[in-house]
Amino acid sequence: MKIKELLENYVCYLESSSNKSKETISAYKYDVSAFITFLKDGQLCKKSIVYYFQSLIKNGYATSSIKRKRISVSLFLDYAKQKKRIRTNFIKDISLNLKNEKRMPRTIPVPIIKRMLNYLYAERNNFGSEYDCFKTNRDLALFDLLITTGIRIGEASAIKISDIDSINRTILIHGKGKKERIVYIPNNGCWANIQNYQRIRGQIACSNDYLFLNKYKKGLGTHSIDLLFKKMMKELHISSIFTPHCLRHTFATNLLSNGGDLRTVQELMGHSSISTTEIYTHVDFKRKKFVLDNFNYRNKI
Repeated sequence: MKIKELLENYVCYLESSSNKSKETISAYKYDVSAFITFLKDGQLCKKSIVYYFQSLIKNGYATSSIKRKRISVSLFLDYAKQKKRIRTNFIKDISLNLKNEKRMPRTIPVPIIKRMLNYLYAERNNFGSEYDCFKTNRDLALFDLLITTGIRIGEASAIKISDIDSINRTILIHGKGKKERIVYIPNNGCWANIQNYQRIRGQIACSNDYLFLNKYKKGLGTHSIDLLFKKMMKELHISSIFTPHCLRHTFATNLLSNGGDLRTVQELMGHSSISTTEIYTHVDFKRKKFVLDNFNYRNKI
């Protein structure tokens, strides 16, 4: 069996017997595919693994990315060992000596968020064809939902019509590790955009239950959402440093900045550990500035 065939079997194994989300499985496949491409002779050995991770470090990959790739490759090698393709998981004997890094989450300034919403409303109000009507209402509902709730784009992609509770204005979110949580839509404008899109979507004959559809009447994938976001940023002449995930960072940071408590924000974000949520306290500059302006003893000397 060739190594690429082994990878395909591994992916099928994950899909059928693990509780990992399709986004996680897709990420594993991407990481392992990159690793396999690096192997010139296709041989799984300790030397080739060391060279691969040394190349990642040399090319300036972030520590967090290298750690993620190491986990992905290690799990694949465990599978290869189980299938008797290798005798041992070599990666467990390799020390990479990676530096610990703590990156601050990148947020989008509120004025830019307002420009995004104004752009989406303008597009919705100036549609041409019937498909344009569907698309512009979908995009407005999608990005307003991401802005209003801070959910992951993978979570937005997975929403089904049956997950929406119109009476209580809530949506059942299918998070990482198949953990579910309920998010409430507090903003009247956002809720109206979702309802309006639902009405238009209901006029489309479709065999699946996904809320957000692409032009082929299938669920809108995360890659497509990323491309839509990049197109919007380009139209608005906004820096390409922002990604859809920055909307999630912006949501959490502003909740904490405006008085939200850490535990509640953790639950709203779907974080399994509060330490993940705590990183947003480091970018709460407005609160820090208020404390220092008002309570720093040096100001009274």
